[in-house]
Amino acid sequence: MPIQQTSEFIQGFELFNAGHYWHAHEAWEVQWLQRNGNERDLLQGLIQTAAALVHWSRGNPKGLLLNWHKAAPKLQAALTWVDFLDLQHVIVTMQALVDDQAKHPPQLRFVSASDPLCNQH
Repeated sequence: MPIQQTSEFIQGFELFNAGHYWHAHEAWEVQWLQRNGNERDLLQGLIQTAAALVHWSRGNPKGLLLNWHKAAPKLQAALTWVDFLDLQHVIVTMQALVDDQAKHPPQLRFVSASDPLCNQH
């Protein structure tokens, strides 16, 4: 089953967008442990982004920066193959947050009209 159709991915997606970053991390970790290759790296990047936002929400800029610097290369690499999420939005918004140029964290967005989940979010 494609990663974006798993219940854990969808649950993490919804939790992330609701601002429940730690719980999103936990939901994605289930799939992260079962995947390999590119999908595993994508999930690790999303998990590290969620961890960065846990630190951001607690007012810990050092934790935000450290976790984002781990996540960013993984999400950047995923741009070459992920066609179901707007990762560019996540990367740009997270970098602006790190640079103190944004006040709000990114929202995950499905981008493919052919994706069966697109109509749910």
